[in-house]
Order: sequence, then structure tokens, then C-alpha cells
Amino acid sequence: MDWVHATYKQVLKDVTVAFTLEFHEPSSPYTSSSYYSRRSSPSPEPPKADLMTGAELTEFMSTVLQLGLHDDFGKLVQTITTACEKIDMAAFDIPIWPFLKVLRHLCKLTDSVPTNHTDSYGLLFQGILAAYITCFVRREPARPTDWKFPRKGCSQPSCTDCKTLDRFLTQPSQQTERFKTVLDCRKHISNRISGEVGLSKNTDKTNSLHTLVVTKTDQRWRDEH
Repeated sequence: MDWVHATYKQVLKDVTVAFTLEFHEPSSPYTSSSYYSRRSSPSPEPPKADLMTGAELTEFMSTVLQLGLHDDFGKLVQTITTACEKIDMAAFDIPIWPFLKVLRHLCKLTDSVPTNHTDSYGLLFQGILAAYITCFVRREPARPTDWKFPRKGCSQPSCTDCKTLDRFLTQPSQQTERFKTVLDCRKHISNRISGEVGLSKNTDKTNSLHTLVVTKTDQRWRDEH
């Protein structure tokens, strides 16, 4: 039994080091026995000897746990989770979700999954789902806690309007600034913030000398939400 233990330990080490997740288009619409198929090309590559289906990987992992290689199993779980963070959305539909379904089916078989192994599988489920949420659903963006914006600067060192604009942008508690000035200056300020998400502008025409009103908003956060 020692040689079986040693062999699996070495194989597990090799799998963990070389493990990658790849998404390949099925070679035919009837391909369903494997979660990974070679992509058709004018000069096809030779098949990989180490290609694993989800079912094969699950069976291998089950044997690893039955042999008591918990530390090595944990390293493989971390490797799989990290690989999941680097694949595209399609890969979750093709190899990942079917793999989890096979794993879930295995977990229902009490003879296959001893009670002391269920935590290890739970970590794998949590890791893969966390990778999916982080990469594709994404974490909920934090709402801004102040109204600070980066300075816009100006190519004219003596431009007092842009200095006022930058002071306003970097003020964390100030949400609105009014620029009561001539048309050319209002246009200059407007151009400096044109296209900046989170900064709105309108012109107050109440008096003969119009006022450009610049307001900070949380539009960037709303767009990311």
C-alpha cells in the first residue's frame, strides 16, 4: 500500500504543478463525453496525453482523499481555484459547471465521500464559486465616501480658472462650484472636464453674466454598480 500512496503523491504533485484549464470548441455537436475537446484547425496538434475530463479529475481527487493526502489535496484545490480566476465565462459553462455537478453527485454517495472528506470538497466548491463571483459577477463596488476628484491641470500656468477648478475637484466635502465669468473662460473650464464621468455641468443664465455650474455626482459608482 505504501507504493500506491507514494505513486499518487507524486502524480498529485505533477498534476498540481502542471494544471491548467483550457476551453476548446467541441469537434462535433455530438461531443459530450468529455468537457474538453481539441479545437479543429488546418494542421491539428497531437492529442495531449494528460488531458482530463471533469469526471476523471473528480475520481482522481476522491482517491487522493481516501489515501489521506489532505495537504497535497489542499494545494490542488488552490491551483484549481487560481486557474478558474483566469478563464473566460464560456469555460464555466463547458468544463467547470459540469465538473461541479459530477463532484456534487460524488458527494451524495456516502460510500465515496467519508464524512471527514466533505470539508475538503466544500473548500473546492467555495473556491470555484468565489472565483466566478469575483471575476464575472464581480464584487459590489464600494460607494464613494467623499467628493474628491483628480486634478485636471492646465497648459497655461497663469490660468486662475483652472486653479479654482482643481481646488474644487480635490475638496472632499464640496460638491458644487460656480464659475461666474465670461464665455471664453466658461468654455475653457467646460472643455477641461468634458467627458469626465461624475462631473455634470450646466449654465445659469439668470444674470447678464452667465455662470457655469459644475457638480460632482456618483455616476461612476452607479455605472459600476
